[in-house]
Amino acid sequence: MKKWKSVAALLLAVSTIVSCSKSSVEKAGDRAVENNASNSLVRQSSTRIKAMISSSDTIRFYYNREGGLDSVIGKYDRYIVYGKGKYADSMAHYFKSDFGQYLENLYTKIKYNEEGRMIEYTMTHPRFPGWPPARYILHYNQSGDLTEQRMQVENNQKKENFYRYNEDNDLVWNNTVIDGAGDHICTLRSDGQLNPFYKMDLMYIIFGYNEKQQMLLSKHNLVEVYREYEGRLITFLNEYDEDGRLIKKTDLRYNDYFTLSYY
Repeated sequence: MKKWKSVAALLLAVSTIVSCSKSSVEKAGDRAVENNASNSLVRQSSTRIKAMISSSDTIRFYYNREGGLDSVIGKYDRYIVYGKGKYADSMAHYFKSDFGQYLENLYTKIKYNEEGRMIEYTMTHPRFPGWPPARYILHYNQSGDLTEQRMQVENNQKKENFYRYNEDNDLVWNNTVIDGAGDHICTLRSDGQLNPFYKMDLMYIIFGYNEKQQMLLSKHNLVEVYREYEGRLITFLNEYDEDGRLIKKTDLRYNDYFTLSYY
């Protein structure tokens, strides 16, 4: 699949910035768990996401021959992945506006554990060189579900996420702890249909903020989030095709929705 051609010159310009040893990727390659639910789901062409369409954007997903993400291209945000097979070394985030195209963020020093799960990455801000880099550390349980994510920047600002799951590998509790803002606890509930985003590690970076990240972490699709810190219940309506694939998710607060298509 061809990359987004219009950023070729920019990619060359930042090639000296985007660097990360491939040793961690190579070590993880053959040791990845071939039967884990996420890899099985992604490898099947019929359940590989092609596009995510909302009222404001169409986001297209492209993959390499090994099934890893190659790029994620939207109207404004575009992510270009560099790596080996299913494992990324680094990723560039471009933002497109009426005033031009910008290299917004770089994600480098991506590392994986022996099971092939992403355990570390660093985010830098090329547009704002005075901003300090942020280092992210991720931990998992024995089932390979994310249980803890810590963000640390050089000025000692911290953000931490803690996650708990039920026996079905569905997220049921999340606490986001932000310096100066305390705990932000949510309880969650999912249905029994497989989540096509489950264990797509790079999407945890791309989705970026907590509400969308929660949608990724359950094996089944999220239907309810109760935000204890706001006293607010958020519900979702999931719709499926005849093969049981998620094709539409509606946030019933605003009747806002996105649809999914598949390769």
